Parts: sequence; C-alpha cells; structure tokens
Amino acid sequence: MKKAFEILAVTLLELVIYILLLSGFYYLFCTLVLSSMGTSIPFSLSYLWSCVIRFTPACAIFSVMLLIFSFIKRNCSFKEMILPYCIITILVWVVLVPACLWYDSGTLPGFFWWISRIPEEVNSTGLFTLPGWIAFLLKRFEILHDQLVYFFQGSQLMFGIMQYASFFVSLAALGCFARFSSWRLWNAFFVIFAFGFSVVMNSFLFDFSFMSTLGLTEFMSKWLPLFVNAGIFLIYTLFGVITLISDARKDR
Repeated sequence: MKKAFEILAVTLLELVIYILLLSGFYYLFCTLVLSSMGTSIPFSLSYLWSCVIRFTPACAIFSVMLLIFSFIKRNCSFKEMILPYCIITILVWVVLVPACLWYDSGTLPGFFWWISRIPEEVNSTGLFTLPGWIAFLLKRFEILHDQLVYFFQGSQLMFGIMQYASFFVSLAALGCFARFSSWRLWNAFFVIFAFGFSVVMNSFLFDFSFMSTLGLTEFMSKWLPLFVNAGIFLIYTLFGVITLISDARKDR
C-alpha cells in the first residue's frame, strides 16, 4: 500500500509540473511568433490561463500512460496498481478533461495555426519545422482535442458525452498491459503502441471531414466510433485477463 501511495503522489506532482511547463512554453511560443510578426503583447494572465485550459487534457491523458510506466518500472502487482490507477483515471477522465473541454473557449489557436502565421523570412532556417511523423501525430492530437471540445459544447451533448466515454474506456484499459510480459521493455512498448493506436484511430473516427470521404451513412459515421472503441476496450481487457490467469497459475 505504501508503494501505491508513493506512485500516486509522484504522478500527481508530475501532472502539475507538466501542465505548468507545457502551458508556459506554449505561451512563450505564441509570444515569440507574435514578435516575429512585429506585434508585441504585454503579459496576460487570462491568455496564460487559456494555455492551461487547452493543455491540461493532453497532460492529464499522458499522465495516465506515465503512471503505467511507473507500475512497469516498479514491477507492481495488480493489487498495488488498483488504487492509484482508479484515482488517477477518475481524476483525469471524469474531472480534469471534461472540465477543461467544457470551459475551453476555443480562442487559443493550435500549434499549426501559429506556424502558418510565421513570416517566411523568419522560418527560412527551418527553426519551426517539425519532422514529418511528429507533425502528423501533433496534427492528429489537435484534431482529436478540437473534436472532444465540440462534443462537450455542441448541440448534441449527451451523444457527445457517449463518444467521449467510448474514447475514455479504450484508453483506460491500457493498464492491462502493465504486467502482460515478464520483460518490462515489452510491456512499455505495448503501452506506447496501444496508446498511439487509440489516439490516432479516434482522431480519424471523430474527424467529420475524414469520415465523410468514406461514403458511410450518417448513422454509421455517428456510431462507428462507439463500436470501434468498444472493440479496442475488449481486446485490451483480454490481455489483462490473460495476465491475471497467468499470475494466478504462478502463485499456485
């Protein structure tokens, strides 16, 4: 139990640090871009708060993955993982992320909007140019974030919450990979791959412009994400069940 509380305390501290660092860096980045455009703005707490609101969901979601890495590193049993994982999962998916998505005013543009506003002569050195795969992942994450904001602020709130919940349960099942293999490096790889797969998959499933190109009916476009995320959840959970059965046999 002591190990569980230590991991919980470290994860919460890391979450706060990541939110402050990422929000602060993004605020400085926005200020730098505005300066390159010949515009200077005074320090604004409200703008900094908008950065915090925008980046708290991303930091919170990543903190869940980092929590699983802590389980892997310390070789925690399922009993030791249950308490901190449930607390962090509820805090992230039921409190922090919905609150930020609900109050996100949408006034803070995304990273690529700022990149497009940088004068050509300033970016000629490639200072703000990202590698292709990083740009792809960042773009998909921004699309996913904007769609989740729409789910909480759109006209169909209940259905939006259902879509959000399907995404939540698909990622909540990542903990099933923490003890899947006796090789910790493999477990970390499984977690990273499953996390990336779920995020990228949902960024396409929730992207209305992309779904319209598939020629699906309106019914299928709306309900497909729910079925896909339910399938992902069942597959990830199956890995956890297999691990539990394997651990039970070893304890005999």
